[in-house]
Amino acid sequence: MSPRTLFSLLTLAALAVGASLPACSDADAHTGRPNVVFWLVDTLRADRLSCYGYGRPTPAFDALARGGVCFEEAHAHANWTQPSVATLLTGCFAPPFSRAFGDRLPESMTTAPEWFKAHGYATIGRTLTVATSAQFGFAQGYDEYLELDRDLTWLQRKRRADDVYLAERLVDSALAWIDGPRAPDQPFFLMLHSIDPHEPYSRHPDVATYAAAATTEMDGSVERLQARKTGGNVFSKAEQTLLSDLYDEEVAYNDAQLARFVDHLRERDLLDDTLIVVVSDHGEELFDRMSIGHGGRNLHRELTHIPLILHWPNGLPAGRVVEPLFGAVDAMPTLLDLIGLEPLPGIDGESRAWLVRDEPPPHPYRPLVVVEVGKVYRDPIGVRTPELLYVNDRTRRFGEKGSATGLWQLASDPRERANTFAQSGDVVRSIESFLTKWETQRVERAKAFISPTPVPLDDDSIRRLQELGYLGDDAEPGANHDKSTNDER
Repeated sequence: MSPRTLFSLLTLAALAVGASLPACSDADAHTGRPNVVFWLVDTLRADRLSCYGYGRPTPAFDALARGGVCFEEAHAHANWTQPSVATLLTGCFAPPFSRAFGDRLPESMTTAPEWFKAHGYATIGRTLTVATSAQFGFAQGYDEYLELDRDLTWLQRKRRADDVYLAERLVDSALAWIDGPRAPDQPFFLMLHSIDPHEPYSRHPDVATYAAAATTEMDGSVERLQARKTGGNVFSKAEQTLLSDLYDEEVAYNDAQLARFVDHLRERDLLDDTLIVVVSDHGEELFDRMSIGHGGRNLHRELTHIPLILHWPNGLPAGRVVEPLFGAVDAMPTLLDLIGLEPLPGIDGESRAWLVRDEPPPHPYRPLVVVEVGKVYRDPIGVRTPELLYVNDRTRRFGEKGSATGLWQLASDPRERANTFAQSGDVVRSIESFLTKWETQRVERAKAFISPTPVPLDDDSIRRLQELGYLGDDAEPGANHDKSTNDER
């Protein structure tokens, strides 16, 4: 690809301008539109599902993909939860979230639950992770939002008593609401944020037995993982295999709970009129580059390539595979278009419903995804196109030990191993020109979203974060919580 061609491709990306939230009309509540279920799986790599070519079966995910639309190359814009989920729920590039968990989703950003509620939907949310809790702004627009990891004491959670993080609890709560005294003629938006397969990695022998018995102290717990990362990320080959297998058991367990949820919708005659959106916020490095985790400088496909499946028997074709590169910022605009709702106001994303309908694009479509850490400005940032991945570490020079800077040619190097940065000066300069313009626009837009008041973390919030490996063990309320020794999820 010539620098001129690449520059033309990159400079076509632009940000949308804002609009105001309209009032709900009486007709909106009785439009016959589908229910919408957001099955959001934290830390799920697309390439660990059999519908994306993996060797271990995930039948529930596969069935939804066969009966709906599967996006082969959907990519998140950030490699950790808060900015990625913010983008999925708003159609906007999220303002930076502090690695110290001091920021929140601004009220000035219109979320999908707010939009669905304004158009007559009941809005229900369930989460098993503190990262998307109400204190960080993720309850905006919900009629009811439950944080299911709040139910138990810190000691119970620390010991994983009562399996607090299991998706079974999420499904139980969702099904209780579906079978409860809701208005049957009112469509609903239901967001379910499950935490498997985020660490800690647990065994699920009732679903799948992939992991052999541990031959060392490594067991997938947060404590063991943190201790090993503090010691320099030294894992034996057997430990790497064990952790990868445990991750697959977590995925298999999540698949089984998805099957239970879908079966219930079918039994209640709700499945055909429900749009199920299966998506992840980001992936997980499983020693692809000699480490494990997410949220650090790594912006390769193991961190950004996410599953995206849309299943709606009465509204979408079965067996459609969308092959072009697709950015997560376009996911919400696309599904709103597919169900007949107007776009969210002030979004950066754009509907790609024509990809689902197998129609010609309304304008030349040159796919491009900006990828970033999304914690503070000047953190690593990059661009993915169908032909290449470019990352600028911005904290270390190219060639310096540990630097993430590089350029990878995807056609000849799909696993992103051969760094061609040193031989690609003109291409790099073209991409950097685009990124400078993109980030200037993004920073200016984000000024209206960033709150100067940090989120106060109480003891329970800190412990909930620590139990998932987010903060160091010595974090205290009101302190600078950037004490993690891992990948700074």
